[in-house]
Amino acid sequence: MYSRNRNLLLLALLLLPVFSMAQGPRDIEKVKSQTLKYDTEQHPFIATLPFNRIEIIDYRFDTSKIGYAFYNYPENHTRLVVPGGVQEFLTTRLNDSWKNNLLPGSAITLVIVLKKLWLEYESVNELVHSNNVKDESLLRAKNRNSYCLADIDVFAKTDSSYQAVLRLAYDFTSDEGGRYNDIHLLMMPFDSIINKMQSVDIAAVLTNKRKFLFNDIRMNYSKRFDIPALASDSFHRGIFLSFADFKKNKPSYPDFKYKIYELSTELTIQQDGRDMAITDYWGFYTGKDLYIKPGYLPFRVMRQGNTFDMLGAMRSKRKEGSIQVYGGISVPISTVNTILYPFQVDMETGKVY
Repeated sequence: MYSRNRNLLLLALLLLPVFSMAQGPRDIEKVKSQTLKYDTEQHPFIATLPFNRIEIIDYRFDTSKIGYAFYNYPENHTRLVVPGGVQEFLTTRLNDSWKNNLLPGSAITLVIVLKKLWLEYESVNELVHSNNVKDESLLRAKNRNSYCLADIDVFAKTDSSYQAVLRLAYDFTSDEGGRYNDIHLLMMPFDSIINKMQSVDIAAVLTNKRKFLFNDIRMNYSKRFDIPALASDSFHRGIFLSFADFKKNKPSYPDFKYKIYELSTELTIQQDGRDMAITDYWGFYTGKDLYIKPGYLPFRVMRQGNTFDMLGAMRSKRKEGSIQVYGGISVPISTVNTILYPFQVDMETGKVY
């Protein structure tokens, strides 16, 4: 009798799904940082640019880093930072790279304002833009930066006046590998801007352009951060049914209940004396932690400047299979594979990249 019960217990255990998670850090707060590897390459072009120098102004929602990068193995994600901060690093880098092409006697400075500059994994790009990823486990091989998401405004500064020259909003991509892949990818938007400047008649472009003072520039871009949820000392407890609700810090159902499991989360509210599940929502705040749902599952997030980061997943994959046990019996099993990726919330759309 004991042997029969033990066999039944073993069979029951075998029928349970097997859960597989990434082996790296599973909490965004535990992710460490690594510094961008960069060379000192100078730009090879001969053309002279009508600017005395290049200046970077960083108005991104997160100015602390340029993205993430894996370290040693694909599941070990790290924040990718640059020495001295992004604004200082890029200003120095661009002026050094283009010093033979700048015109020291010019009265014009090229000013580049960053609204978005982010290196993105090939795997994350595929997950965010695809509704049907056939085998997500294969994406771990693509956990390297292959995209540079850029949204940049370019100005010409003369004395204390700023005039708009152009806007660059584009997702650059590169399949280049090697030690300096990230720096080459990061430079692609700026190479594009500089190449464009070689064919632009700056004097003609600026003739009828409106002039701004730096205070005008500062006030205009600072408005991006005028979001009640960012200005508040804390969030209100409840469920944010939409990104618009979150920005206003106006959740619904402050008395909701939640249960967080390994691979699922249940949110319930009381309605007519019964528990009713809430499944369609953007995020929720427990009174202690903020969770955001980029796909089917919510994940705890950490504030980074004026936005939020997470280690999360867009979906989980269930694979059916079987194993042979004693006596030639075939027992069905299922494996649930959830691979975690670093995401950041786009505070203009509420989506992640």
